[in-house]
Amino acid sequence: MEDRIAEPLRAKAVPGFLQVKEAALEAGALAASLSGSGPSLFALCRGVEAGKRVGERMVRAFREAADLHATLTISTGRAPGARILTP
Repeated sequence: MEDRIAEPLRAKAVPGFLQVKEAALEAGALAASLSGSGPSLFALCRGVEAGKRVGERMVRAFREAADLHATLTISTGRAPGARILTP
């Protein structure tokens, strides 16, 4: 997943973003990016354990790169997805 339009512009407003994204990918994330215009970031992972590992690495990267406190939230994403409803 690559956002060539919004991410390069918005990333400048989030201290440590590039280092945190790199840390997430190195820790095994399938993808990582800004949520909306930031400052929240997300990473897509295979499973909760991978999510914990990646998330903990992202939190540490924020602290190391920008001396920022971050919190980790894991969402399993088990929603059924888009559906067509007929009346």
